[in-house]
Amino acid sequence: MLGFTGNGKPLALRQTLKIASTSAKEEVWVNSCTCDVRTLRPGDLFVALVNDHFDGHNHIDEAQRLGCKAIVAERSIPGIRVPLFLVANSREAYGILCQKLYDSPAEKLKIVAVTGTNGKTCTAFLIAGVLAEAEHPVGIISSIGIFDGERMYPSVVTTPPANELAYWLSRMVLNGCTHLVVEASSYAIDQYYFSGMEFDAVCLTDIRNNHLDYHKTTEHYRRTMQGIFRFAKKEAIAICNADDPVTRAMIPLIDNPLLTTGIRQECEVNGILIDKCRSEQTFYIMAGSEMVPTATRIIGESHIRNALTATAFGISQGIDLRQVVRGIERVESIPGRMERIECGQPFGVFLDSAQTPESLAANLSTLRDVTDGGVYCIFGSTADGGTPKKRLQLGQTLHRLADHVILTAESLTTKRPDRAIREMLRGVSGMQKVQIIRNRADAISSTLAKMQPEDCVLIVGNGREIEPACSDDSLPMDERTYVKDWLYENQPHSVPAF
Repeated sequence: MLGFTGNGKPLALRQTLKIASTSAKEEVWVNSCTCDVRTLRPGDLFVALVNDHFDGHNHIDEAQRLGCKAIVAERSIPGIRVPLFLVANSREAYGILCQKLYDSPAEKLKIVAVTGTNGKTCTAFLIAGVLAEAEHPVGIISSIGIFDGERMYPSVVTTPPANELAYWLSRMVLNGCTHLVVEASSYAIDQYYFSGMEFDAVCLTDIRNNHLDYHKTTEHYRRTMQGIFRFAKKEAIAICNADDPVTRAMIPLIDNPLLTTGIRQECEVNGILIDKCRSEQTFYIMAGSEMVPTATRIIGESHIRNALTATAFGISQGIDLRQVVRGIERVESIPGRMERIECGQPFGVFLDSAQTPESLAANLSTLRDVTDGGVYCIFGSTADGGTPKKRLQLGQTLHRLADHVILTAESLTTKRPDRAIREMLRGVSGMQKVQIIRNRADAISSTLAKMQPEDCVLIVGNGREIEPACSDDSLPMDERTYVKDWLYENQPHSVPAF
């Protein structure tokens, strides 16, 4: 976790936090804080965070040795020589401090939080498209990148921690943003990253039995997802995908104003597929008495559901439905989300980061519907691809829905993909058309070389970097560039008829 310094304005601790007790006889003013002793400077406030894997109280002695001005903690320990402020939840206190030390940028933005197991990134970009179409300057925080109103920066995690959130929000305010769309991971919700912020809208895509490596039980995961509303304003609009049974069951527990979306359920905002091919799909969006046809370059039922969520949000903000649709249609591609690569080749090539059985099944089913030839899947399980059970389920999904499976590394930076491949192989046991090509560049190039017209390939992995194996000094490039270069260099050029 990076250090945090704030914007230099002093902050009174008693006035800022709910203090259970303190050793300080007078008010303590601070203008910077950190929860990481590795970044602590003399005069910083040290906040002792507590979670399942880390206890900042074990670093209080070191924080004092390094010259911290005061300590915020959940319990007292012997030998504290600086003012101590005890709070019920140090993670919550840390988020509040981060926002206040950056002059409360969250209060200057209308914030839309998107959470769920699948579809967060796509939904966030579609909502941003709707806001941009309505001429609202918007920032984005997503697993793909962070847009601060001027440029896009790469992301390391889905949701950055509280100190980094405050920093990025302050940049967005400085750059003139009026709105923010943020992906809210279940981990970020559980760790109170959003403390000190209030959402104006909360969008729930779906809730699956995932992330149990952290949450341990399905019940804890579902309670965590519902906990997002602790960061929402009382009047914040809640938008729920009613096609998902778990999300639908949560609806009676939500006290906020509510809009539902769906394809199969009767909702305030509904969608009906009209037509779908490899390059686009057309569907109706219906809201009240209005029905508007919508054409998107991104295909799949999941994309329709994400578009319905963006539509419901737009309507809740008083944006005309046709303008909402224009905002959805302006998002022609999203990196690594059923991203179509088109270089004139006679077969389909799609990039995706699907690492759950549900999202992988949805994408393969979509390609099956629009493919007359064979469906290929090059699959590399990412480092956070989950448990052996999850990889087994991914393998079973490949067995059921793909004609040809190529198991490989998630990227060239993966040194030993063997364990992940072994766990995947259990799921495709008995499937004849399975290959193991550990080098990802080789896996991609050899598969593309054998593709026939009307075939389709889904390339799954992290999609970040890949190095061509042709030279020791080849520069790393992103996966889509590698695929495009291969297609341009190896596909025959058509000769016009005269």
